[in-house]
Amino acid sequence: MTDPDSSINPSRETLFGANPWVVGIYSKDTGKYIAAGTLIRYDALLTSAQALADIPQDQLLVEAGNWDRLSEVESLPHLNRSVRSIDVNENLVALVHLDTPFYPTLPHIVPACLPRKSDAAYTEKSCQTVGWGQPKINGSASDRMWFKKYSVMSREDCDYYLGEDPNLGYGKFCATDADNMFSPRNIGGGLFCAENETVIAGIALSSGGWEPENEAVLFASVPHYLDWILDKLSPYNGAELQVEII
Repeated sequence: MTDPDSSINPSRETLFGANPWVVGIYSKDTGKYIAAGTLIRYDALLTSAQALADIPQDQLLVEAGNWDRLSEVESLPHLNRSVRSIDVNENLVALVHLDTPFYPTLPHIVPACLPRKSDAAYTEKSCQTVGWGQPKINGSASDRMWFKKYSVMSREDCDYYLGEDPNLGYGKFCATDADNMFSPRNIGGGLFCAENETVIAGIALSSGGWEPENEAVLFASVPHYLDWILDKLSPYNGAELQVEII
């Protein structure tokens, strides 16, 4: 994961291939963008269950390797896959199984690592989220993948911003823009934290436009659901498709 400096990159634009685990989920019927997702192996991804709730799985299309959604500027191809099945937990987390794995030889399509279960507490860690939908700059007709640095919030701070939630801390946590500027809400998108390796720590549960005021964003905690994720992946395990855990 690159760690670009937003002070010298005010557009917060990522580099092509810097986040190879990020995918877009679209409607086959309309081509409409539905949500972001994160590959955790070449045949499976995590996203928000709520974002997919009203759409038949045979109408979902997963696109990997894209960087600019509105133009063909990438040096390597986008690849599409259909959905074989979806597992859902508590109507928060969706584990999407693809009908065909992505090719494991392409540098711009690579799964993210899952965290250890012991990594459940990310409070005060600086992470980042990436996605699409940033407001156009100077009338640009592009929609390139952006990044935002996020800081994970304490339970007390999250309660202050979002109201008390008895289930908070049991599968959910809050994070906010580390630069205290905007709240890009990218439903289904991952929150990525880097120490020795980059891991997917959370899945965004809310969506909307770029807000002019910094607000807390709610995430599903991936460590909390790790046992369930591994259990649901096990029927599909193959020697060349083992999930990568650091």
